[in-house]
Amino acid sequence: MRNLYACTLLAAVSALQMACMAPAPPVNVFHLGDKIQAGPLIYNVMEGKWRAQIGEGPDPRVPERRFLIVHLTVTNSGGQDLDIPSLTLVDQGGQVFNESLDAAGYRIGWG
Repeated sequence: MRNLYACTLLAAVSALQMACMAPAPPVNVFHLGDKIQAGPLIYNVMEGKWRAQIGEGPDPRVPERRFLIVHLTVTNSGGQDLDIPSLTLVDQGGQVFNESLDAAGYRIGWG
């Protein structure tokens, strides 16, 4: 009888713990050219290129792995001036890669 009570209690506690767990957020997958709105900012990724290095000549920038160069537009659809927040890239394994604005030797056009 004590075993049955312990098993029932354990099952009830397990069920309560699972009920209190927040579900995983949905995975958003977007494609090149899709317009993605986050608050008043609308992002549109135009192009992405993988590079083994940035720059030419005697001092190219060489990454730990590879560079992903992303060309995108950001439109502010709101009525106030806003800063564009830093971007992060998350791979399928959940590893996070932070944006780097240090593109010495690589021509970037803003505008």
